[in-house]
Amino acid sequence: MKKNLSLFIRVLALTLILCVTYSCRKENVKHVNIDNQFAISLFSDTVSIGDLLNSMDSTASEFIMVKEDGSVCAYFSDSIKNAVTAQDVMSGLDDISFESSSEFDVPVVPPSPVPIPVEIPLENIFSIPFTYEGFEINSVILKKGAIDMTLSSNINIEGEITLTTDNITMSDGSIFSLTADLDASGTQEMYVDLTNCSILPVDGHILFSLLITATITDGIGGNYQMNLSGSIADVEFKSIDGAVYDTRFDFEGEEELSLNFPNLYGDLHIATPELTIEYINTFGFTADAFIDSLYLIDASNNATSIIKDWDEVELMMYPTGEDSYGVIADVEDHLVDNLNLLDEYTKLTFKGNVIIACDEVSGNMITDDSHIDIVADLSMPLELNIDNLVFMDTLDFNLNLNEDGEAAEGDFHAEDVFDELEFKFVFENGLPLQIKPQAYMLVDDQVIDSLFDGNICIHAYNGSELVEDVMVSHVTDSKLINVQKANKILLNIGLSSLGEDIVINANDYFHLRIGLKTKTTEIYLDDINL
Repeated sequence: MKKNLSLFIRVLALTLILCVTYSCRKENVKHVNIDNQFAISLFSDTVSIGDLLNSMDSTASEFIMVKEDGSVCAYFSDSIKNAVTAQDVMSGLDDISFESSSEFDVPVVPPSPVPIPVEIPLENIFSIPFTYEGFEINSVILKKGAIDMTLSSNINIEGEITLTTDNITMSDGSIFSLTADLDASGTQEMYVDLTNCSILPVDGHILFSLLITATITDGIGGNYQMNLSGSIADVEFKSIDGAVYDTRFDFEGEEELSLNFPNLYGDLHIATPELTIEYINTFGFTADAFIDSLYLIDASNNATSIIKDWDEVELMMYPTGEDSYGVIADVEDHLVDNLNLLDEYTKLTFKGNVIIACDEVSGNMITDDSHIDIVADLSMPLELNIDNLVFMDTLDFNLNLNEDGEAAEGDFHAEDVFDELEFKFVFENGLPLQIKPQAYMLVDDQVIDSLFDGNICIHAYNGSELVEDVMVSHVTDSKLINVQKANKILLNIGLSSLGEDIVINANDYFHLRIGLKTKTTEIYLDDINL
């Protein structure tokens, strides 16, 4: 606008002077009487809240959301990927140590000069535990694991032993069967990899049967004892059918923020924020979640809680698909009544826990890729009650009419040509805010004058009838000089909702037209250097 004004003044002054000079070119003219007024439109534009939002820098705009109805809110989201995973639930299991002994009778077989083949079947001779704290297992598929066993006996024969169980199915679909040599020492070391095996325990135990195959000549018979000891180690579940007892998993998340409103001073409180908890739960059964804290942290590391009461709030997270979120939205009663939007928030922190529990887990509803993701969507609608909010900003300003902006002796000055500059501002306010504008002229940061005399008020839009406010600033005498002297302008814009709660909408707008009228009665040509 400064450039346009300067150009206009130059052209107008030059036109007036040339006309006078041409008509009086034969005379030595030093002083010209003239009665002239000239008006020009300098500026006309409509700016909506949506336009202002679109012009925000990308850092701030990513935290502003416009809803379908045009309402505007500050929006933050903190996501916690894999708050609970199957790895959390089904790994880190303690090794199971076991020791099982069994006595058995073998019919008498007398010595024979001819080797006699003998088979001794022993049904369910060993029972080893397969239980883990927090689980009641009907069946599992193991992601990994192994059995390390030592078999010892006092049956002094040589042959083979075959250890079998219907409770373990190998990765190839066959029933567990392990054959080892039986020697006179009576001790055998055995190791079995259980990766991808399925286990169906009976009352929390794995039952092993034993088949002894030998060829004897010395005879056999009587009461014998066998011992099986070892461990089931390094187990991770791939899937489980059974029950999961209460197991708590803590989670926390932190999201960096950058939402500032520079040049705004005072209080800018918003109404109760909106909090939506979204989640993905692929465990196949409902999980309970509890939120311990949800804070906005400012630049000084001060924490502002968004929650006022979570003591009795339980968030039920029902099973979902992998790509579909469940929504928990009924938490408004537990949120703070308002938040100060002018606090310089830098991050959002989110802490809580999930309880995994199910009395009956069937159909392999826990698999190795089961997980729970949690997202906290915090929306702070710009529903405001503004009493004493001021926008202040200092702008560089220079109306010196020479090219370099420096006033030197003999340069053109507006007061030499014009008696008065009249700025006319026509303001159509479509905002629900009363606006009190003022602009102060500064020289080296010192106020020398103001644009408007007295208090100027732009009426707030009441939702039904637009009011056109007209403001006129007469720039004469010393003010005319001060306008040209000023190298800065301090904008001071007061905002008020007049005690009413208002909602800022992207469709809200203001329209401003600026016109300039000049008045000239006499020109002293000696004072002008063109």
